[in-house]
Amino acid sequence: MSKEQGSESTVSRSQFIKEEEMAKEKEAPKGLSRKDFVKGAAAVAGVGALAGCAPAATPEPAPTCPPAPECPPAQECAPCPTPWLPETWDKEADVVVVGSGAAGGPAAIEAHDAGAKVLLLEKMPVWGGSLALAGGTSAVAVGSKLSDAIAYMVECGEGLVTQEMAAAWAEESAGFLDWLTSIGVSYGEPAALSAHWRDKKGADAVASYQLGESGADVAASLEEVARNRGIDVMLETPATELVATPDGEVLGVLAEQKGSKLYVKAKKGVILACGGIDHNEWLKVQYFKHPLYAIGTPGDTGDAITLAEEIGARLWKPSVTCGIMCQPHPETESAWFTTQQIMVYYGATYGNAQSMIMVDRYGKRFASESMNYDAFFKEVCVYNPVEEEYSRIPCYGIFDETEGEAYTDEVEKGWVAKANTIGELAEQVGMEPATLEDTVTKYNGYCAAGEDPDFNRQQLKAIEMPPYYAIATYPGTSGTFCGPEINPKAQVINTRGDVIPRLYAAGCASGGVVGFLYPISGISLSEGFTFGRVAGRNAASEESWE
Repeated sequence: MSKEQGSESTVSRSQFIKEEEMAKEKEAPKGLSRKDFVKGAAAVAGVGALAGCAPAATPEPAPTCPPAPECPPAQECAPCPTPWLPETWDKEADVVVVGSGAAGGPAAIEAHDAGAKVLLLEKMPVWGGSLALAGGTSAVAVGSKLSDAIAYMVECGEGLVTQEMAAAWAEESAGFLDWLTSIGVSYGEPAALSAHWRDKKGADAVASYQLGESGADVAASLEEVARNRGIDVMLETPATELVATPDGEVLGVLAEQKGSKLYVKAKKGVILACGGIDHNEWLKVQYFKHPLYAIGTPGDTGDAITLAEEIGARLWKPSVTCGIMCQPHPETESAWFTTQQIMVYYGATYGNAQSMIMVDRYGKRFASESMNYDAFFKEVCVYNPVEEEYSRIPCYGIFDETEGEAYTDEVEKGWVAKANTIGELAEQVGMEPATLEDTVTKYNGYCAAGEDPDFNRQQLKAIEMPPYYAIATYPGTSGTFCGPEINPKAQVINTRGDVIPRLYAAGCASGGVVGFLYPISGISLSEGFTFGRVAGRNAASEESWE
């Protein structure tokens, strides 16, 4: 195509577009806008330019143009509605920790040491949660055998514990004792009993250590560390709701203090460390197949589940077999009492050497007292479909004076029955005297023979020195292992498998590394210590949302 042809084509297309626009203008409805006014002025100017090329004519008076319309002042956009935000925040921090137990204390300290301003909310009037009621034993992975420790935790999880979660626990717990030393908390030698399930691979790669004198001692030390760092602690201030955007990003918490609402801004994140479901009867029915009595603090009412589920968290619900045996406090009809007074353990740590047998409510033995306490726990929680009852809840420890000296206070309080004969003892606890007498006589015969053909108890010690004693025991828990699901970073997961932004959980307020089997003494505290520290560091590293 020649240059001339190209120019002609260009002109023709331009004329076509112009004619089309003029046609549209003729068809357009009448009315004057700012755009029309500007276009009209340009057209008048164009006409004038063309007139200059035409023969001179008698000029006509120029039309009077209407005055240009005044543009209205620009208006400011109304603020976008944000009904999920309070009008004002009463308190604010970078990281808000809910709970002060084995998970909350370490979480607050780690977040502070990572540079965050921390506020800790505690439901109860005292610091410590269930940690303050615990014996103070914590499990750790042996640093030189991490791969074996991971394999052990996964196998004990029986399909509920992932390799990634077990690795996160093992790697963090391996350095836990050094961290304790760095903040001034002491610990002793590893406990004689290590992993419970010795037949599983890696059982020798985990160990239990006694921290301080007791859990109360450890809790007091963590509180002192936190307060010395200037961490803001608010007692008797339960969190009642998470403040979040419609898409689930957590911005803070709604708490309650002395009957008043308190909105607390969390610019980087919220950490749920408010314990398990020990004292929530409805949740225990949902999570456990049998009656379960609580030893944890009365503050353990499943708050983490309530708070997180409301914003779409996925819940982790193992049917845990871990447990201990305890006697509920008869005066308060609760199971919140000191370990030394009423907790009865069985197995290698205590039961083997005792002149004690365990019987159901009818006075019959049902398992070897040599079993570890969590294995024995499973035997206790067996439902009898014929009688339509749990005939072993309660079960009774029957023993003689060689063990009874340790229960003087409990006898005086009415927690332990005492009688001069086995028959009289049976009557006191509502059993048929002949049945209990027969059970004790048979057991003593096994002791004399050195063999227990019924249940293969390994260490036998006769019950033959009056007076005789009976203590009612129930399946109890030193920590429930269920709650919002978390990943190895301690971030809470929603029902779609995605991370809920700025929300973390740890310890018994989460689903962690305990599945169907309780893998080792001290794992309850260890889960809290381990993932509490992980949550604290990760929450502190978040970008502020404002």
